[in-house]
Amino acid sequence: MTNSVSHPSALEGTSAALLDAAEEVFAQQGFDGASVREITRRAKVNLGAITYHFGSKAALFGAVVQRAQQGLLEAIEAAAAVPGRPTQRLERIVRAHFGFLSEHPRFRRLILQVLLMDKDLPEAALGYLRRAMAVVWATVAEGQAAGEIRDGDPRLLSIAVMAQPLMLNVVRPILRRGPQLDLDDPAVRDLVLDNAIQFIRRGLAPRKSEE
Repeated sequence: MTNSVSHPSALEGTSAALLDAAEEVFAQQGFDGASVREITRRAKVNLGAITYHFGSKAALFGAVVQRAQQGLLEAIEAAAAVPGRPTQRLERIVRAHFGFLSEHPRFRRLILQVLLMDKDLPEAALGYLRRAMAVVWATVAEGQAAGEIRDGDPRLLSIAVMAQPLMLNVVRPILRRGPQLDLDDPAVRDLVLDNAIQFIRRGLAPRKSEE
């Protein structure tokens, strides 16, 4: 009887299955509530697969967040790469950020879980977050140099800009139950996003004394 050796594609398939299952379980139950048994059951792999492929449940959680951050970074970079004035590119970035969060409900819930954990993200996940923010504040700084955006620390202005799509998506349940704004309704979603864009545009506009 010969020992079976996993083909690389099979290993990648197992890792991907674990990431998909873990994203679902972590988003639903949080880090502490998620069990290795439940993750491996949903991934249809054996109990030791998490340790073999990722080392620990914490490392798997980090890999899940990293993968989501990478997707968001790619969306932001693609929006920023489209030619146009800095303010136009910034608005495209906001729309891309909003759209990504809108299309990935589990990532929205993961964000809440990360905030509740109150722990540092793995360095790789932090790296994607820093790169995404660097794209935004570079665009803000370019707009300031062109006189299109008001003076101020570009990092702080970037945080204010990116907080809009983040906050609106994360508090969807509150918006639905409170002011009855259901962001799952495309018409409502477009209205809310357009309002956020107008808010950002006016907040970044140069003060009269700067013109």
